[in-house]
Amino acid sequence: MCASKLIITEKQIYTLASQCAIDDFALDKTNWHLVDTIVKKLTADKLSVATAESCTGGMLASALTHFPGSSNYFMGSIVAYNPKVKKNLLNVSEDVINTHSIYSQVVAEKMAYGLRAIINSDITLSTTGVAGPSGAELPQYPVGSMAVAISYADNLIISTQFILNQNGGRALLRKKFCNAALLYFHARQLNLLF
Repeated sequence: MCASKLIITEKQIYTLASQCAIDDFALDKTNWHLVDTIVKKLTADKLSVATAESCTGGMLASALTHFPGSSNYFMGSIVAYNPKVKKNLLNVSEDVINTHSIYSQVVAEKMAYGLRAIINSDITLSTTGVAGPSGAELPQYPVGSMAVAISYADNLIISTQFILNQNGGRALLRKKFCNAALLYFHARQLNLLF
């Protein structure tokens, strides 16, 4: 595992977008240029991806399947919003959830690994977080917290924690979660890591 100790802020996300040459990136709107860039890289590298989503609620899968021909690289998705689904379907143990929190990087990593056992994909991408307005029982996971994990077939996994501004409400925050996860995934495609 390669968990980042750094908590990524919105300002750092825009810096990363610049490093990735995604000049028109915005957290609060759909970034079709970014999605198209991700898709072209997956296709060129002949890699497949699947998603296990909690706080993004299927938005990653929706974005990644927006373009025709997505069945060539997108294998499927599980929206594991309820902790029972994380436990029963993705095999995230109760002990891990109780020890680290349902919103933690460790849970995101376990979700990515659990998805790998269900869907045969080169890459799995997972998200978990607090979209609010409630749910932030732990001070280290306020509304706006999201963990992202990326798992590869060789068992390499990377993950990080984001803290995003919750202004604008739940719907906008979920869009920001989706865009931040897509950008983090693309940065990994380019071997740019925090």
